[in-house]
Amino acid sequence: MNLTAEALAGPGVVVSGEGQRIVLDFPNLQAAFEMLRPWSGQAKRAEMANRLHEALKSVGLSLEVKIQGRPMAELGSESRGGILLKLLGLD
Repeated sequence: MNLTAEALAGPGVVVSGEGQRIVLDFPNLQAAFEMLRPWSGQAKRAEMANRLHEALKSVGLSLEVKIQGRPMAELGSESRGGILLKLLGLD
């Protein structure tokens, strides 16, 4: 499954599924940060990341965030971490 998620995350973002893993691949760091705009502030972003992590984990899924094909963050069943979460102060 591959589709462009322009309506949700902006132009050039590719969403794919690999088994139990959902992958969001952003064209650049700015595009990844744009997706977080609705959750302004570190506290809201931390809450959103925790809720998403727990929801994914509860159904056996994981979410990987990539920028230009490079893994930057992971949430869900397997683990939680990555440089993007550290940059945001969420890990």
